[in-house]
Amino acid sequence: MRVFCSTLLHECNSFSPLPTTMDDFQQLIPVDQAEQGNEREYADRHDLVLRTLCKSAGHDVIDGIHLDATPSAPISKKTYHAIRELLIERLRAAGSIDMVLLFLHGAQMAEGYDDCEGDIISRVRAIVGPEVPIGVLLDLHCNISSAMTDNADLIVACKEYPHVDFHESGILLENLMARTVSKQLRPAIAFAPVPMLGFFHTTREPMRGFVERIRSLEGRHGILSISLTHGCPVSDWANNHAGVLVVSDGDEEQADTVAAELAQEFFEMRVEIAAPSFPVRVALDRAESGNSFPAVVADVADNPGGGSPGDSTHLLAALIDRGTERAAIASIWDPIAFEHICRAGTGGRIPLRLGGKVSQLSGAPVDCTATILSIRDDIRQVTFGALENIGPTAAISIGGVDVIVARERFQVTSPDVFTGHGIDVSSKRLLVVKSAHHFIHEFSKISGNIVHASAPGFIGNDFTLYPYRHVPRPVWPLDETPFTRDGAEWS
Repeated sequence: MRVFCSTLLHECNSFSPLPTTMDDFQQLIPVDQAEQGNEREYADRHDLVLRTLCKSAGHDVIDGIHLDATPSAPISKKTYHAIRELLIERLRAAGSIDMVLLFLHGAQMAEGYDDCEGDIISRVRAIVGPEVPIGVLLDLHCNISSAMTDNADLIVACKEYPHVDFHESGILLENLMARTVSKQLRPAIAFAPVPMLGFFHTTREPMRGFVERIRSLEGRHGILSISLTHGCPVSDWANNHAGVLVVSDGDEEQADTVAAELAQEFFEMRVEIAAPSFPVRVALDRAESGNSFPAVVADVADNPGGGSPGDSTHLLAALIDRGTERAAIASIWDPIAFEHICRAGTGGRIPLRLGGKVSQLSGAPVDCTATILSIRDDIRQVTFGALENIGPTAAISIGGVDVIVARERFQVTSPDVFTGHGIDVSSKRLLVVKSAHHFIHEFSKISGNIVHASAPGFIGNDFTLYPYRHVPRPVWPLDETPFTRDGAEWS
């Protein structure tokens, strides 16, 4: 089977101060290596899961583009056009194909394009025609549009937050697509919007049980797949909300009914499933008063994985002000400070102005005298089950606080960020990480005391602070929202 396979992942934060350029997109597979068939290096990457699965299934894979960028502001129209046209050119050059598989985020935006995924899928459909099936894998922090559901045959989002199930979701999509090509299935997609904004941890009840029950419904009574779309609350556009996406085998009415019933249930859990977080000092107090150490505190609002800069100093300043001992924080994004550290070298002791450079929300720079513990460019952390290079970083000590300083932005997902610099995490009372929730899969292995902190930033849990202009209203938690199964009061 000839499969055109492409990856384009960029989660947009409408409120991020960080511009997005072509240089921000990482080429996941250099074209020359892909042509040489050098697959081993890419087999474990979550962002290449569809390509890997198709290769394993023996399909003839025709590569489109494979690009990934750290979340940031919507990209320029010029950059988006260049990326889109490269994908389209490769699709046109592919010749006859049996199916298209796209791994897209679901919350990409560009100047003049609120719905990049809908635009891309529509253009792919126009080229391949109505007979070639199109399957799409999404991040669950996606926003679903009619352009997406009208032009794709199958859409599957991952179910877990943290996203540890991309491989499982990719297997489901590839299997259903292969059966669609062979005419064993006739997919029908239904989407039921849910008028709420939020971050919903699938590691906590009642969300945990809800996800497991949805899994149990798949493959029964003609239901092929069910995806809970959590939405991307920082994408300010008309389809910014949660929802339920159901794919049935040829029965649109059944898909609509199941989607509507689950949407109602999803909405009714809204208060219980909303991600908890606490003000900085409260979060630190809770962490230090626990019985398990090291305690882990997440700096949710300065998560680079959600479009924040990663240079916020609010938690670092609080640790220093409290005279905290045996603490470590990862990471502070500060290329200028990193350059000074490199010039001084390991063992040096230098005056440093650290962080607080991008925005007022980042807090004031921390002026300090730092001892340089380590400088490395080879540390990799576990992300979604695979090893990810975090780029050049340094470990410095400011009193009782060890700080990882980063040249590049990245979300902290595993203790490797600390241990790679020789920091013994078991000796610490507090570990602070720049992450919203993806860290929990690996850090829960070393700590049973985890607290989410809510400092100023660009992706916090208080949605009343966002200057929304385009989200549909009413929507919870901005409004007390009427909601009925038939959508008569909200759509």
